Amino acid sequence: MTAQAVVDVGKSRQGYMALITALSASTSAKENSNDSVDFFKAGLLANAQEEAAVLASKKIRSVKDLGYTQPPKRSATIRPKYWAWGGADELPIQSKANYDPNNPNCPESWVSLSQFYRILKDDTAVADTIFVALAGGRAFIERNVAEDIIEQWYPSNKKKTFDKTAFFKSVQQGQQDFLVGWGSFLGITGFAIIGIIFPTNPLQVALVNAMGVLLTKNV
Repeated sequence: MTAQAVVDVGKSRQGYMALITALSASTSAKENSNDSVDFFKAGLLANAQEEAAVLASKKIRSVKDLGYTQPPKRSATIRPKYWAWGGADELPIQSKANYDPNNPNCPESWVSLSQFYRILKDDTAVADTIFVALAGGRAFIERNVAEDIIEQWYPSNKKKTFDKTAFFKSVQQGQQDFLVGWGSFLGITGFAIIGIIFPTNPLQVALVNAMGVLLTKNV
């Protein structure tokens, strides 16, 4: 299944259910995979966008509400992993070696899903829906990304009027990004499994031949 196919399937609720079945099967043997699967079910399958819009309009007006109260620091050279590619087990950048918040050259910290729950005082699908709008398919919220998205929610800085249409659009974009992450994971792992079970399939043979040509050229 390609990334685009996953997005196409995800456009309907039945498609979502079919996809989550595939995702559950692909991750059932993965240790510590429950966090990402549970997040996927709650954030994408639940019909919580209306409630999420209400909560977001009350709790989030700027990145300060996400804990970013200081002037912005530089963005990290690395980005959070996608949930499908180990995001559930990744440490936030501020928990990694040599991170010093007092260093002016230190990159901006990330907001985890558990932190986000504490900020909103909500750990339901409603919070998950807002999280996926701000983080997309990645396991952490990044300040610069969230800032751009929140500005779309409040197009008029003076009135601070919450734009529900812009919010719903950001949720949809975040969900699609999440699906693309899983689509790439399923596509690559599925291709590898097919190669093991059917080593003589045309795609596998073509890949082997292409690798042979490249290796021959490099000799």
